[in-house]
Amino acid sequence: MRKARLQKTYIRIWTILLLIAPIAAYSYLIPTVLGYSIVAVVYTGFLLYCVSTEDVNLVAQRYIYLVLLVIFALYSLNLLIDMMDSTASARDALRVVLYLPVLVVNLIILPRKISLSFFLSMVSRTSGLLVLLGLIPVITGPMEIGPVTLVAWRGDISIPVVGKIPMIRSVLQNPNQLGVLAAVGAGASLEEGLQQNSFKGWILFVLNSFGLYLTTARGSILLLIIITSLYLIFYFYGKIFFRNMAILAMIGSIIIILAVWAAASGIIPLPINFTGRPHIWDAALRAFGKSPIIGYGAGDTGTYLQPYVIEEFKGRHTHNSYFRLFLTAGAIGGLSYILLITKTILHQYRKTVTGGSQDILLFSIVLGIGVSQFFEAYSLFGIGLTTFIASVLYGFGQKEAT
Repeated sequence: MRKARLQKTYIRIWTILLLIAPIAAYSYLIPTVLGYSIVAVVYTGFLLYCVSTEDVNLVAQRYIYLVLLVIFALYSLNLLIDMMDSTASARDALRVVLYLPVLVVNLIILPRKISLSFFLSMVSRTSGLLVLLGLIPVITGPMEIGPVTLVAWRGDISIPVVGKIPMIRSVLQNPNQLGVLAAVGAGASLEEGLQQNSFKGWILFVLNSFGLYLTTARGSILLLIIITSLYLIFYFYGKIFFRNMAILAMIGSIIIILAVWAAASGIIPLPINFTGRPHIWDAALRAFGKSPIIGYGAGDTGTYLQPYVIEEFKGRHTHNSYFRLFLTAGAIGGLSYILLITKTILHQYRKTVTGGSQDILLFSIVLGIGVSQFFEAYSLFGIGLTTFIASVLYGFGQKEAT
């Protein structure tokens, strides 16, 4: 019994470290290569711990392994081509090497070692802490804390009565990375506040929601809207009504994506500021057309788009996870990724028949992530913070689908 409690404690410590590692990888406070190295050390240590305790559950549906191996093979092939052309960087090589073990841990191993409630609790509290850290330079301006200097994002946001203030990014490279964490953290806090009548949960909900607002990350704001809307439908109207509305939400999500795509393409008029996305998406499609089978590899998508964008948008990324996968892994990888996203959402929906409130919450989250990825560049493939959050939650979503 004591041994079981110790192992549970150790796993929780490892989970916290696994969350800290991608924060380090995408923090402006330390060099990127050092951050990637921290990810490599932490994931290697976790895998060695699992092997040493002889407690590694690798049972998952075959399609999950198929998708992982297909995309990893495509990235490896592109890396090999780049190495032969002497265009591969150490960062690109380390990223590709890390992809497969990181995804196996996030999607398969970790969700079978910890509870969903612990993970969501950890996310909501970590998000709250990062929001508080991010508010410091927003309120005081750049602040030195020991050897590091906290600075806000370069953009501004207008708040009624208060006026313009800097956008928040905490210790991360840009606000979008904080946005996904804050959205999921707010959703988890809402469930905690409602189900446990927790004052702490409501405080975290307000803090995380306010932090999300200050990021202006519209994809993440949409994510939180989907999470809260579906969960509140369940809370106030019950599971049967929720399941009917969830079907409409899945259909509606497809319609929204198609409508946004049509508006961005100029087919239908919508009063939406796309901040250059139509031009960038068009550039992504043209770049994809030059290498449609295997893509360009897991490098900088901004570099891949550079020949197809005007000067104003040079260096900008796809701002769309699906375009990113088609661009980096070709049609084979892109379609495989859509399969993984779709099957996980549908499986989690089926689990809501007999599941409890957290299964309802998890469905709302995985559906929201699937939709928000059309407007954000993060995906389940990578080693960043947003990738860690999304991939672990999708791991919980496909859990028990054996």
